[in-house]
Amino acid sequence: MTAKRIITCIVLILVLAVCEVLGIIGYKLYRERSEQTAIDEAEPKTPFSELKADDVSGAAIELLDKSAEISEAEAEPLVKLLREIVIYEEYEPEPLVGDGGTVTVSLKDGTTVTVAPYGLMYVRINGVCYKAWQEPVENLDYFIYSIIANGGYNYEK
Repeated sequence: MTAKRIITCIVLILVLAVCEVLGIIGYKLYRERSEQTAIDEAEPKTPFSELKADDVSGAAIELLDKSAEISEAEAEPLVKLLREIVIYEEYEPEPLVGDGGTVTVSLKDGTTVTVAPYGLMYVRINGVCYKAWQEPVENLDYFIYSIIANGGYNYEK
């Protein structure tokens, strides 16, 4: 083989490798953008928008092997956090590794609601996972950890 042919083969291999890398990057960007578009186009819902602290008869938090009852003073901030949750569509993400807390709210009408932050952009409500706005989910997660770790909710993050 001549030196010219070897250089041509090397250049061709490099061009193919660059095209492959660009294709992978392009696919990832397309997938992220299409997922975000689906979230943007979905009808946002606030499942707890009508909830009031007076509606709550009791609440409890579970995190790993620990649990805590929510005091009356902490019911108001809990309800405020739940009212801020915005969900889109049902979604079953890949299983996440780690610990997650669950809030169980008992209402005066006799119903019980379980809410669990699941990752940064998901929330489980009565066992059904939804895509959700990130900040309210993080705030609820912080509330759960504050109650368990500090024995009470720290209003300052």
